Amino acid sequence: MLNDSENESLREIQRSLVDDDPNFAESFRDIEKTPVRSQYRSAFVGLIALLMLMSLLMAYAGQPGEAFMFAAIAGISLLWRHRAQLLEWANTPPNTPPK
Repeated sequence: MLNDSENESLREIQRSLVDDDPNFAESFRDIEKTPVRSQYRSAFVGLIALLMLMSLLMAYAGQPGEAFMFAAIAGISLLWRHRAQLLEWANTPPNTPPK
């Protein structure tokens, strides 16, 4: 935690930044508004892409066991990501209209 003098110094710095360039200060507020979920989604897509690339490289290198391992991890990750939708689908009675 900051003491009172440090808090005051921080407020002065923030005020001077806003006075110097209001757009710069606004850009930080936009970052705070970015939903965390979208950041996780980007990281997840990158992880799946990396796993599939590693799988392809292992297959090309003649290592089928490692290629299968990377592909399996990617598949399990996708299933885990969409587990709520899969559980809802599995528990839906037949002939029920979609939501």
